[in-house]
Amino acid sequence: MKKNISCYIISETNLGIQCAELLLEEEYQLLGIISAHNGTQQWAKSHNVSLFSSLEDFYKINPYKTFDYLFSIINSKIIENYVLDYPRYYAINYHDAPLPKYAGVHATSWAILNNESTHGISWHIMTSAVDGGNILKRVTFPIDSDETALSLNLKCYTHALESFKDLIHDLAKGPLIGEKQDLKKRSYFSRFQKPTRLGFLSWDDSAQEIERQFRAFSFGDYPNTLTIFKILINDNTFIPGKINILPSCSQEPPGTVIQITEHTIHIATKTKIISLSHFSDLKGCPCSIQVLIKKSGLSIGDLIQNPHETAFKDFQRPFSDFSPYEEFWVQEIESIAPTLLPFENSLLATAEEVKNDDSLAKAIIINDKFLNFSIDFKKGGFFTFTELFITAFLIYLYRLGDCSRFTIGIITPYLKNLPKNTLDFFPIYLPITFFLKSKVTANDTLAYVKDKLASIERNKAYCEDVYVRHPKIRDSSSAISILIDLSYRQREDDSCLDQFPFVFTLDEKNENYTFKVKEVQDDISNVLLKKFSEQIRNLFEDITQRPETVIEELSLLTQEEKHQLLIEWN
Repeated sequence: MKKNISCYIISETNLGIQCAELLLEEEYQLLGIISAHNGTQQWAKSHNVSLFSSLEDFYKINPYKTFDYLFSIINSKIIENYVLDYPRYYAINYHDAPLPKYAGVHATSWAILNNESTHGISWHIMTSAVDGGNILKRVTFPIDSDETALSLNLKCYTHALESFKDLIHDLAKGPLIGEKQDLKKRSYFSRFQKPTRLGFLSWDDSAQEIERQFRAFSFGDYPNTLTIFKILINDNTFIPGKINILPSCSQEPPGTVIQITEHTIHIATKTKIISLSHFSDLKGCPCSIQVLIKKSGLSIGDLIQNPHETAFKDFQRPFSDFSPYEEFWVQEIESIAPTLLPFENSLLATAEEVKNDDSLAKAIIINDKFLNFSIDFKKGGFFTFTELFITAFLIYLYRLGDCSRFTIGIITPYLKNLPKNTLDFFPIYLPITFFLKSKVTANDTLAYVKDKLASIERNKAYCEDVYVRHPKIRDSSSAISILIDLSYRQREDDSCLDQFPFVFTLDEKNENYTFKVKEVQDDISNVLLKKFSEQIRNLFEDITQRPETVIEELSLLTQEEKHQLLIEWN
């Protein structure tokens, strides 16, 4: 065997680790691993293999023609074409399909949807054409009748590892030429391509087609960036966790509810009756049959309609728009931190006071305007009123709440402009987490807030079923008590905001804000609430006048408190 063959690996999963172990067993020189995957990083450190957390870090060492092969083993990041010239021989990619068929992404799901009887994996030379280079190794195998995306992915994993061992044996004898792909047989599915009906069940399909669709979108406890199987019942979306094809048929029209049991719903199709069970809502919360019936009004004999074509058109554009930004929002949701206003923890307004004073039991609305402050500051700082106000509010939370991490729900104009019939499928607000540091200046904190707000605008929004499709956020608490509405306008469905205890509406044009408190509960301090407007105004003014002051030294004292401190108590 030829010794001293050198290589690098790019990988995002455990398959890369196992391939790395095979390389070491075959006495390859593994010069480094490029990966942000925690398990891979730990493996590299424990085996004294150089680690690069990103492709950008790898590029910095300029490894041009200093090694033999670059192995890309499940990598979602774009590799620039010039990097393909780095190895002395070539870069090799693993693909979970029998190329030239099913190039691109989500190959196993598309193969199941298309009712393929066989599938496969390929190791190919990387070129400027995605998944288009010469094939070095290809393995095919049958698709079982009950195959899911999860089980087919595991088959691909097993065959990839077995064939990789054969591949590096062959490479040890010298570079391979490989088999040129017949591009006339090529099929390609882009990263953000979605099924025509976006995972919604259709009664135009047979029971077998519906069940196949369910299997194609079943990823188990692994991330699913494609879509999820779902059913629309009287404008309510539910996600079945289990489907069975029953042996009996029905003469009723497809979509007719034949039977409802304690745990299942039996529905007629073009062929057999199907049984659906283990329902959840779009956020993954379990939904019993009783709850489903209450929400949807479903009963035996009802005819469940297909989603209307116009609804699909309304869904399709946001789906396409949101897909590239899903990873960003998964990270934001994962970092959610419960955030309370300081006066939520005080017990200054007692139950008896609330009972005796009607004004305390009703919604409280505070309005204020900051025109003079923000205009003066914006001349030098180039910050908007919105950026200034949110910065002042975060510092207020930091100073009075003794906490440096906050999650606030942001309502953007983009969210408000979504079609009305899609609102249940997309979030009311976007959860954004801010981190403040005591020794950072007001000016730097403003720049940080400005960048965070810009990231919201760049990343648009997400679909609510993201909680079901990404296991690491499946149990994340998304309960947000504080909303900030940046949409600058009202719409008829704003009543959905009434469920939130604290809602700010910012008016950028007129540089004012409205703060609506749903009601003063027993544990909310009416005194602190009344101070809020003046304290925010003081912070706002101090930020504009002393932007280089660290935030822990900014003042939020009211005039009365300043008088007590400087005059009465001095």
